[in-house]
Amino acid sequence: MNGTTRLPSKNKVTGGGCTLRIFCVDHRPGGAPAPFGLTPFGVGKNRGSGMLTDAAGETIASLNPFLNETTALWWVWRHREVRQGVAFVGFCHYRRLLLFRPVLPRVERVASRLGRCAIAPEVLTNVRAPVDEEAARQVLEKSGKDGFLPCPVVFNARQGGVEKSLEQAVRRTWRDRLLSRLAEDEPELAAFVHDLWTRGSWFYPANLFVARTRLFEAMGERLFPSLLDVCNQWRAEAAPEENPRTPGYLAEFLIGSYWRWLEVREGAQFLHGRQMMLTAGGGGIGWLVMSGLGYRFLPEWAAQGLRHLAGRSLAARWFPAP
Repeated sequence: MNGTTRLPSKNKVTGGGCTLRIFCVDHRPGGAPAPFGLTPFGVGKNRGSGMLTDAAGETIASLNPFLNETTALWWVWRHREVRQGVAFVGFCHYRRLLLFRPVLPRVERVASRLGRCAIAPEVLTNVRAPVDEEAARQVLEKSGKDGFLPCPVVFNARQGGVEKSLEQAVRRTWRDRLLSRLAEDEPELAAFVHDLWTRGSWFYPANLFVARTRLFEAMGERLFPSLLDVCNQWRAEAAPEENPRTPGYLAEFLIGSYWRWLEVREGAQFLHGRQMMLTAGGGGIGWLVMSGLGYRFLPEWAAQGLRHLAGRSLAARWFPAP
């Protein structure tokens, strides 16, 4: 394997036997060299010198326009040397990050009612938002849990739940094709995912997670063969008007559902963050998000009203969009 893919040992966050690596995926040309104390990982047009990218060694980088950050997950799964001696593997996106400790409790209480709250950049700098590998290590070392996940995105079951949200992104034909292919290798897992997607009301979003390395490795072995097969089928058969990111949406929903499978069926125990941080273009204004939980505490009519106002405000550019 190309020697440039090996992680220097000094980059491993280690303490008390807990070692971890959180890869921050960035597709922009010249993306941030060391974002938020995380390990930068280049996909798409981001091929910075000396950084890990999905173009080195064995690669599926050509599928990135369709699978998006999933090509980075596949690369880290396939290249065992970058996980050597690492107990936990994590992923985030340059615009979407896990907060491993709550930031500004008073703001959190506001966000729990309104869904999200804009925070000025200087405030984020002053509080040093805990999104980095060291913050993750400290939290996981104390907990003894199997990893860290965001709070689930909650979809209103009366409005179609997860199924409705998925259908807004991909055609049902491709959803069914993926579940059928998954059932060939993992029939129990496929049945669980089918039930979650057709009758469920939430899942873990955005390819945000930190998990024990053995769980991450098992995830790759179980999911990637089906995802790649269906991605290649989609490339060969998709109509020109179909969203080119269809395979990526399917991958995000499937991976997010897999962590729920581990909790329900295999007894995995994860910590759950109460907030995520979104950044506008990878910098600038930060957003603290309650992952939809805030809307749970409101009457349905109030939740719908707030969603409508939030959409109108973003469309009118009254506030910066995340």
